[in-house]
Amino acid sequence: MMGNYNFDKICRLCMAQKEAMLQIFEAEVTDEPVLIPDRIMMCATVKISLGDGLPSQICKTCAQELDVSFHFRRKCENSDVSLRRLLGKCEIDSEEV
Repeated sequence: MMGNYNFDKICRLCMAQKEAMLQIFEAEVTDEPVLIPDRIMMCATVKISLGDGLPSQICKTCAQELDVSFHFRRKCENSDVSLRRLLGKCEIDSEEV
């Protein structure tokens, strides 16, 4: 325990102490192939690794916010890829004229 914080009982992302927590290093039963630590690192500039001494759980509120952020990031990336493909196709079509 560091200071007044028990790292086994606080959320890694918001530092709240709540009853319902998700263990970030346990496999999830979900359709999402990207694990929680990887999703966090993709959405925030933090480093997470098993055994780093920091809390290994997140609260359900942060888990929901993470899902929204992760899906928004994916949507933006997918749209970017699609738009660049369309632009490439448009450039090819205009060169053929």
